[in-house]
Amino acid sequence: MTKNDGLSAMLQDEVMTEMADAFFSVRRAIDDEVALFESKEADLALAGQRALCMFALLRELLPGEDGAQALLAGLGVADGAGLDARVVGISPCLHIPLPWGLTRRARFGRLVGHIYVALHSAFDRYLNGSEYTSYRVAPAAETGQGALHARDDAGYGKIFGRSVGRTVGWNRYEQWCREINQHIDEANRNQAPSQVLGLARSMDVRTQMQERASGTGVDGLEASMDAALCLRPVACHLAGIGPLPELPAPELSAVRVRDFAEAYYARHREEVEMRLRSLRNRADCVLCHME
Repeated sequence: MTKNDGLSAMLQDEVMTEMADAFFSVRRAIDDEVALFESKEADLALAGQRALCMFALLRELLPGEDGAQALLAGLGVADGAGLDARVVGISPCLHIPLPWGLTRRARFGRLVGHIYVALHSAFDRYLNGSEYTSYRVAPAAETGQGALHARDDAGYGKIFGRSVGRTVGWNRYEQWCREINQHIDEANRNQAPSQVLGLARSMDVRTQMQERASGTGVDGLEASMDAALCLRPVACHLAGIGPLPELPAPELSAVRVRDFAEAYYARHREEVEMRLRSLRNRADCVLCHME
């Protein structure tokens, strides 16, 4: 091997290494992001189930076309009627105590008002996430005499830092999914497996000559190679329960919700009392049952 051949081999090895690093590092980064994305699915699904359970409870107390559907329509909620079909098979229980009131009608109005507050909170938590606080604790072994935060009497470390974060809601989750799929599309388009392999093979002239002489190689197989090795997009629609409508803030609609519930009670008094007894007898659940 001549000196030029040695330099060519070294240059080829260096270029091949950089190509491999660039090709696999992009895919590793996408795989890590997809893994983090998928790890949030369970929390999002649980938040969605709680939101539907709360609406099922409202619908159980206000059934019929002049019930929960009419209430949401009166509050200007878009696509509120479509929620009925999504709570079929959900058996809620009355986990909110019946509030005090001078009359049964007033008590029912306040009860529906409390349920609407919980419904708005559940919908908002599903759509936009919720804030949480995490604390950093110094181990007891690191908090001895003279430390900034000394060990307490029980031997536990002291809290010396905290951070506030927000869980991933449906709106951010859907946007995040689109961003991941955009990265996947760019990786498949800019670094298709057939293109990278073709560039690598073009640098090995001797191997190409042997393939041409023997009739082997991968020429003509680019399409099937890309179909098998390209990154697959993430299915955004499979997470959670899909989109939910935005609900007006309770402080802006409390009076309308209470008045609507009291008027509904006046029209369906016996049916409402029967449903309240039935819901209170469902004592074997925390929030609701999913059939």
